[in-house]
Amino acid sequence: MPTWMTSGEEASRHLYVRESGGPDYQPFRDVREGPARDLAAKGPCEPCNNGWMNNMDHGVLDLLGPQLIKGKRIKLTKTKKVALAAWAAKYALMFQLTHGRDRRFAIPEADYARFYDERTPGKLMRLWAGYMEPPGKRGGPVLAFTDDTLNETYHDPQMLERAGLSAELASKDYNAVFRFGYCVISLYSARPEILEAVSLANPRAWVQIWPAVGTSEWPPPEPLPTGRVNPHFAGLPVSSS
Repeated sequence: MPTWMTSGEEASRHLYVRESGGPDYQPFRDVREGPARDLAAKGPCEPCNNGWMNNMDHGVLDLLGPQLIKGKRIKLTKTKKVALAAWAAKYALMFQLTHGRDRRFAIPEADYARFYDERTPGKLMRLWAGYMEPPGKRGGPVLAFTDDTLNETYHDPQMLERAGLSAELASKDYNAVFRFGYCVISLYSARPEILEAVSLANPRAWVQIWPAVGTSEWPPPEPLPTGRVNPHFAGLPVSSS
């Protein structure tokens, strides 16, 4: 967690939750209370970390820090959506690298190479931004500042056939949901054919930021229910209807 994201917050009331899960490994959960801390990703080289990746951080610093994190109403232009989506995809990739090597199952190595080459989420991802009032904000015991989850998913042949898709598209994919203060970002990665069939649990609770199209108001019309972030807030597996 970059320390600049927590600037101005009441450090003593921070709660950090980090977890991952999937069909091929046991769920992992790490909960810590206390002041802001950097959760170091073990992987990026120094030139990348201090170069283009650092530039991505600075590209959203004025957007995330004083606005989205604090729940302020803003207009998300296409340019802002592109910058936010690229940063969020980078965050997801780096988030997996905060886990030990034996728990890096969800995101394949090919996605790291693809992101390095393209510097954008690419055609294999969809991203949305939602709004949630942090638990504990209205007098609760703790302000849950950040809540991160990364999950491996599996689109099996039967599920795909029920959705009218070819069983040959069966694959392991992943989804991630991150909350920073009031801002929730949901990422869903799958084959393009599957992404076309992905639906949102509540479309009025989300602003699509990738693929980026036009200008949108944020927060969206409806807030997300306060609580733990949930991988099924957005990017639901293809439906059976």
